[in-house]
Amino acid sequence: MQRSVWVVVFLVILGIGFAAGFYLSNYLQNQIQVLIGAAIVLAVLTWIGSGTDILGLLRDWFREKREEERIPVLAFAGFTKTDDWINLAEEGEYISYFVIVKKTKGEGFAKDCEGFLTVEGTAISNAPTVWAHADARHYDIGGRMDLRLFTVRNKAKEILFPSAHLNEGFVPTAKPYNDFINKELKIEIHSDKGRPPQDLIVRIQDIITAAKEEGAGS
Repeated sequence: MQRSVWVVVFLVILGIGFAAGFYLSNYLQNQIQVLIGAAIVLAVLTWIGSGTDILGLLRDWFREKREEERIPVLAFAGFTKTDDWINLAEEGEYISYFVIVKKTKGEGFAKDCEGFLTVEGTAISNAPTVWAHADARHYDIGGRMDLRLFTVRNKAKEILFPSAHLNEGFVPTAKPYNDFINKELKIEIHSDKGRPPQDLIVRIQDIITAAKEEGAGS
């Protein structure tokens, strides 16, 4: 009798164990499914958040690119020359040479543009020059403007380099033609609002050869 009771107790406990194990297994499986679902939702939310960040970055990039495209871009566009003296007795005596500067891209004006000249191996270094219009030292370029480089005085065999005043006008500095004709001239453009061209380095003789005769641009 006692043995039968223990057998019944054992079977009851065994049944309870199986039932508990079964329900626990189902519970854990459901929990795992819930966790998997939560992980998927979290991943989606994270992806959406990352997508939002990416869209924000793309929006900022396009805005910066658009603003960059609006910046006026300047370029050198050849050389020109003109007879600077009106006096008929001096016709052909003073020939001035200019470099042409043009806006090639962007919107509006390249503001407060200024030019500087350096002649290799001489005291002429970063000397401010003037623009063709009113001999102005600073000029806003929205199309074309010519920058004064030097003047050749034929009879005296001199080259006159400009040294700009604060706002308008310049003082010419005369140098021996034969001593300077084969030297290199570096031309720099600065601008407060605009992208200037890279510095141009060219031999003075090559400028004289390449320059086309016309009125200085305005």
